[in-house]
Amino acid sequence: MKAEKTSILPLIFLLLIILPFSSADMKSGGFTPIKDPKSKEIMDMGLFAVKEHNLEAKTSLVFNTVVSGQVQAVAGANYKLIISATDGISTNNYEAVVLERLSGLMTLTSFKRL
Repeated sequence: MKAEKTSILPLIFLLLIILPFSSADMKSGGFTPIKDPKSKEIMDMGLFAVKEHNLEAKTSLVFNTVVSGQVQAVAGANYKLIISATDGISTNNYEAVVLERLSGLMTLTSFKRL
């Protein structure tokens, strides 16, 4: 009886898919740090959050920068950003949560002074 050789390629392929998601710091549904909060995409999102807050709360905050942030995978992504903004007198940090849907549509879900 001749022994059949089995290919290990399917196993290698499966491991390449699973291993990136098995990291200890990747919790399903949890927030993970944004690696580059100064990227154009994140800075644009911070500016969007301040503009939306100004419209909703009838304030006149001026966006300065995104200090830090975290992202959570959902049907799209939730971004929890720490934003520096000026109210005309003083500069403060704010926490903004922005939902970016798979379509690219953004919604400000919360905004509060820290």
